[in-house]
Amino acid sequence: GYQRFFCSLMTFPRLQPPAWIQVVTQSQKRKSVVCEFLKEITKLRDYETENDEFMGTGVSFLTNIISTLLSYHTSWISSILTLEDHVREQEKDFLTKDKTPIYSQLSQ
Repeated sequence: GYQRFFCSLMTFPRLQPPAWIQVVTQSQKRKSVVCEFLKEITKLRDYETENDEFMGTGVSFLTNIISTLLSYHTSWISSILTLEDHVREQEKDFLTKDKTPIYSQLSQ
C-alpha cells in the first residue's frame, strides 16, 4: 500500500524543465543549455524534405511550427534579453500593459 505508493512516487520519471526556464534561472548553465537546445532544434531539419510544403506556402511544416511558436509564445524572449533590453521591455510593458502580446510585439 503506502510503501509501494511512496516508492513509485519517488522513482516515477519526471519531465525535464523547458530549456528557457533553465536559461533564466541557472545563469551558470546558460551557454551549455542554449547550445544543447540549438543542437536539438537543428536535428529537426533531418525530418524535413523538399516536398514538405505546408498548405502551399512554400515553407515546410516544421519551419512554420517553430516560427509560430517563437512569434506567439512571448515568454521565451525574456531568456535572451540583456539587462538593458529587459529594462526597456519593462518600460514598454508599462505603456502597453492593457494590450495583447501581439500588440506588444508589433510596438517594438
